[in-house]
Amino acid sequence: AALASARSGAKTRLLEVNGCVGGVWTAGALTLIIDAQNKPGIMRELLQKLEERGASNTLPNGSVAYDTEKTKLLLEDLLLEAGVKIQLHTRVVGAATDINNRLSVIVTESKSGRQAWRARAFIDCSGDGDLA
Repeated sequence: AALASARSGAKTRLLEVNGCVGGVWTAGALTLIIDAQNKPGIMRELLQKLEERGASNTLPNGSVAYDTEKTKLLLEDLLLEAGVKIQLHTRVVGAATDINNRLSVIVTESKSGRQAWRARAFIDCSGDGDLA
């Protein structure tokens, strides 16, 4: 989501709870993408670049096994090239709404301490709905 956001021209900051980007793909050591073939957009781009870097292997059933360490580097490279600001080891711990009950501020904790972030839009890709 951060990559698509930045590529569309939005000023984008990725707040990641883990020490690397990629979520369950990387920090969770998933290593297998099921039903990966013939997906458009960023998925196709990722699969192509993983193959170019010797970081993936397509299995007979069409699933793709990949190297999580090389995937971490690829994702970080793509995000930085797109202008995404990345902040690792950062957990969302609070949120506030404006007078129209619209999410306007999130609060995070990280090695930098507690910080508040104001934005026009937030995208929760936590997998757990941390902003819900």
